[in-house]
Amino acid sequence: MLMVLHLTALAPHSRPNIQCTHPPSRSRPPVCVREDASELLQQIPDIDASRYRLGTAEAADVPACVQCLMDGFYKDILTLAKEEFTEAEMETLRPVLSALNGAFMRLTRFTLTFEARKRLATRLELGGLQRGAIRDALMLVLQERATGAIVGVAELSQQPRDGRVPGDVRLPSMPWASQPPWVAYVSNLAVSKAWRGRRLGSLLVASCEQVALRWGFDEIYLHAATQQEQLLRMYDKLNYDALPSFDQPAWVLMVAGREPTRYHRKVLRASVSGPAPIVEA
Repeated sequence: MLMVLHLTALAPHSRPNIQCTHPPSRSRPPVCVREDASELLQQIPDIDASRYRLGTAEAADVPACVQCLMDGFYKDILTLAKEEFTEAEMETLRPVLSALNGAFMRLTRFTLTFEARKRLATRLELGGLQRGAIRDALMLVLQERATGAIVGVAELSQQPRDGRVPGDVRLPSMPWASQPPWVAYVSNLAVSKAWRGRRLGSLLVASCEQVALRWGFDEIYLHAATQQEQLLRMYDKLNYDALPSFDQPAWVLMVAGREPTRYHRKVLRASVSGPAPIVEA
């Protein structure tokens, strides 16, 4: 599913003194998340800020963050097959489907890890909430202090306001054609299954909004899957307006291999000239 004042970057010598203490057991998550965004929690009502750590991911956190993304977006082949085959057919196909599912999960995990490291680039090493280069993503990670479990993630980046999901096919534009402006964009919002129903998704979205304001943006955008009614209700309560005129044609969805999504916008603060008019690219 599937998306902004400048802050001075933290110099390496001025980073918070947080020790990365990996326990010997592989079954426990890392506890390396920085606390460079913890002040954002203080600005969100009805959240026990003492229970969570909010910050940018370090390199050692990427596997746990990817697992959180898989919890949010990965669709198990066996589960999907149950919708297409009878129970008798499933008994015959289950060994093959199980092998395919295992291989596909490994491939998905590898791809998500590679793409995350590519998007986050130097932020994994330097951290900080400063506005970076175009398309340089910032990943906010929410972690429970008591267990060190990474319970949710969200990314904020700058994307063209054209209604397309990052990675969608973009046809080349004519040199004389006007280009859409770059806007703050939220993507890869995911909360681990065991932690859902606690408003943590709303917390992460609100945190992204605070960073977008610091980056100097008056609006923020995101995509939401049109078939996930609970997610759509959450964005509606958070005052995001749906922009159906940006819905992508079927061939784009087929090439991208993804489900239908809808572009949403939220005005974070009123500008002198008012909200920017929405014109389909």
